[in-house]
Amino acid sequence: MAKERSTGFRFKKITDLIRLGADNDMKQIGLTFSQFHVLLCLKDRSKEMTSLKELEKFFQVSQATMAGIIVRLEQKEYIHSCIDPEDRRVKLVQITEQGKQACEKAHGNMVEREKKIFRDFSEDDRKKLNELLDKVLNNLKEMNQEDAHE
Repeated sequence: MAKERSTGFRFKKITDLIRLGADNDMKQIGLTFSQFHVLLCLKDRSKEMTSLKELEKFFQVSQATMAGIIVRLEQKEYIHSCIDPEDRRVKLVQITEQGKQACEKAHGNMVEREKKIFRDFSEDDRKKLNELLDKVLNNLKEMNQEDAHE
């Protein structure tokens, strides 16, 4: 089979392999890659409650998808939830101490995995790669905004 050489294909393969490795690391902690990212977001906001609607928008997922992630995290006691006293239609969530610990462990695993991924890269290589990826990301965001206005 011929090798696919398009940049888009490479991004897809890289993303798939990163997710596969991360999911394997996360299994040890009882998390999925998606659950870890929700915990990381909540950890950054640990002093405040966050609505499910905010999380849906931030992660660009449906209400059902986010609700499923939240239910599983709550079952593991990594987060707790409550109804907003000012608007009973709104569900608020916050990371627990146990969730923070799981997040720290998962983050440590991610750092170790990233070191292995970039072991053959100089500091300049990594800096240049990040600059180029930022350009790609910004161009994609602009394209999506333009497409939304058409």
